[in-house]
Amino acid sequence: MTNYDVYHGTGNDFAVVDADEQVEKTAFGTDLCRTLDVDGTLFLDIRDGGERATMTLVQPDGSRAAMCGNGARCAAKWVSERTGRDVVTLETGAGPRRCTVEGDTVTVEMGTPTFDPEDVPLAREAALVEADLDGRTVTAVNTGVPHAVAFVDDVDAVDLGAMAPPIRHHEVFPEREREPRDRAGRRRLRSAHLRARRRGRDRGLRDGRARHRRRRLASRIGHRDGRRHGLAARRRPRNRASRGRHDDPARPDRARSARRGARRVSVEPIDFLERAVATPSHGDVDAMRTLLVDALADAGVAARVDDAGNTLASKGGEREGPHVVLNTHIDTVPPHIPPKRDGDVLRGRGSCDAKGPLAVLFAAFLATEPERGTLTLAVTPDEETDSTGADRLDLDADCYVVGEPTELDACTAARGRFQGTVTLSGVAAHAAEPESGVSAVQGAAAALRALESFDAERGPDAHPSLGSATLTATTIEGGEATNQIPAACSFVIDRRSVPPETATGFFDGLREHLRAAVPADVGLDVEPQERTTPFLEAFATSHDSDVVRALCGAGAGDPRPFGAATEASYFARDAPTVVFGPGYLADDEGAVAHAEREYVDCGEVETGARIVADALDALLA
Repeated sequence: MTNYDVYHGTGNDFAVVDADEQVEKTAFGTDLCRTLDVDGTLFLDIRDGGERATMTLVQPDGSRAAMCGNGARCAAKWVSERTGRDVVTLETGAGPRRCTVEGDTVTVEMGTPTFDPEDVPLAREAALVEADLDGRTVTAVNTGVPHAVAFVDDVDAVDLGAMAPPIRHHEVFPEREREPRDRAGRRRLRSAHLRARRRGRDRGLRDGRARHRRRRLASRIGHRDGRRHGLAARRRPRNRASRGRHDDPARPDRARSARRGARRVSVEPIDFLERAVATPSHGDVDAMRTLLVDALADAGVAARVDDAGNTLASKGGEREGPHVVLNTHIDTVPPHIPPKRDGDVLRGRGSCDAKGPLAVLFAAFLATEPERGTLTLAVTPDEETDSTGADRLDLDADCYVVGEPTELDACTAARGRFQGTVTLSGVAAHAAEPESGVSAVQGAAAALRALESFDAERGPDAHPSLGSATLTATTIEGGEATNQIPAACSFVIDRRSVPPETATGFFDGLREHLRAAVPADVGLDVEPQERTTPFLEAFATSHDSDVVRALCGAGAGDPRPFGAATEASYFARDAPTVVFGPGYLADDEGAVAHAEREYVDCGEVETGARIVADALDALLA
């Protein structure tokens, strides 16, 4: 039995657990977050008779935040109630924080606000002050927790769902951890106040901050004197489940599991994941496909394999409703790397791309019994090569969830990828008499210069989520001898597109643009890469679509773009599509997907399965 309390701190709710409880923090913490609908689980280790305590904050997605001001208030109040101390120093991932407790008011010394790039931190040597990031003027400041601040004319007119993710995930911020949702918005006001001091707006913001604080204190805890020395932390009222217990760290007790989001996925995804990672599928995928079909059969679900090698299984409800498709792939890049368990981490080829996401969708599919509509699991065989399976899927779906490593964020957009070859042809001649020939290399030079102006003259406008398209020459070759005017030269171009650009439109436009720039006596040919399937084109799904709302409502991270091309491109042409799954494409140490160090966090896999299962309940109930 594991006891917990629930505390409220000026806009955030937290479950609080004594760190002496013998539980696995990530799995137990995420379970409590979802069961109790709180913003984080605090694990507290009291030391020195209550003078100090270590604070660990597990967030709903399984990640850990170094520091949270509202969480610190709740932690200090919890420690004070158990030790009688009114001054507590919390040891956090961001350093020690001294807290003073006076009744229901807790003051946290957050440290000195700083713009220093090492303290924010930033992946640059200079401070980030009024710098352009994705079309917004942004300043970075650490007020105890890092913030990116952008002044706008009308906050209500800004689409934060579209604007914030590109800034938050910008490469200038090396530590992009997610903090609990700040309903009160207090830290953002403090950051704006500091930012305003550099722009001469100090007085107005200071007055606004005081009014904001008085309003929140009055509504939350009844203080009406506008005190500005501290913020409130209090235990949640009894009628909001202020105390409880867990008899099983992985499973909330039945009295609480009746709530949406609290049920546990009935299929254990980690067992399937370990078997999947142990099965090579970088060339021949037959063994992996057999494993999937057999696992479905063991759960009482009949699967079929179509002519393109796709594995398909469906469930239908008794009433009409939407057709929801869960899709990912079973193939991996070479070479095979056997699985190795390291605590909560599973390493091995495909662990995050994409057998971790497959385990999430597999478990959620088996855990869901639609009351209406249809649920289909569609797993493709060759995403890493030609995507023939995805191209031949014709499911007439109303929405898709595509499994890829997104760190459990709901990725609603992705750039497309086109490749092609530009070939220049001239007339060979002796290098001693260049005027007697036509240099294909000189023609290539003109074409390469013209690439730089293509988007300004013919490209699509910047996309609000994906930014601008890119066009890059990647390899070049030409000439046959060092003393000869080259008769042929070619280079390969890589295009990362944004909506609404199509492959056909891009290549037609590029051909016309280069022809106008290259000398008339130089032959020009622009040819798309030979493929048996269409290019993966850019897509963007509305944040207001049902599938996005369902996933985010179930606990997925904020909508943002996905960082790689994906088969989701094929499905997004027909229906709203979201890319979602556990794992990283890359972390602070470098590449994860496709790398020798590929890994996935098992707690994230379990959390992902619960998120998808709850989203399916919302869509198909």
